[in-house]
Amino acid sequence: MDRPTSGPRRFDAVIFDCDGVLLDTERCINGSWQQVLAEYGVELPYDEVFRQFGGFTIEDNRARARQLLGDAAGEQAFDEAGVLIRRRFEAGVPLIPEAEAVLDALGVPVAVATNAPRSELERKLRHSGLAGRFGHTVASTDVTRGKPAPDVYLRAAELLAVAPERCAVVEDSTTGILAGVAAGMTVFGFCRDVPSDQQRAAGAVHCAESLLAIGRAIESAVAD
Repeated sequence: MDRPTSGPRRFDAVIFDCDGVLLDTERCINGSWQQVLAEYGVELPYDEVFRQFGGFTIEDNRARARQLLGDAAGEQAFDEAGVLIRRRFEAGVPLIPEAEAVLDALGVPVAVATNAPRSELERKLRHSGLAGRFGHTVASTDVTRGKPAPDVYLRAAELLAVAPERCAVVEDSTTGILAGVAAGMTVFGFCRDVPSDQQRAAGAVHCAESLLAIGRAIESAVAD
């Protein structure tokens, strides 16, 4: 991936969200929630399911299910959604198109920071073939607070030994974008499933439906 020679590189590292950015899992996760909620009489369009469940921690989604369905039914629905999601993942974890290409093309260290727990993150990376592609990975269970708090991104920057302001973040959910912005990083929005106007409102500086386009924008950015 070519970059201009007009100035020094602006970013020394890129930190990726996982679900919906590198792995094509958000549609599976949110589609599973949509199916389970419908079985309990709560019919929601996909966009609304994504807004309520996409990008949050597992415990956040447990609380949301209890809020929508009541404590007992919500807990049961949470368990059923988890079983359905795991069953679908066992068939394979597909990559987002261009995920490997952008990882190969970026000329700086890369890391992953996700709201998924550590065990789930490692399982997804292993089944997708991306295990070992990152210098560091940070899961929600590695820090005190998940997104939209900045903890996972700040921890990733610490492990990379790169100042937050020198890190670029690639995110899809507004929850994750808010986390990256709160960490003092520059956030690029992957807007395949989330409208770019929502991503920009949350703080993304550049949005694209192509990971390679985002990679080019990151590589072409020069320091002020």
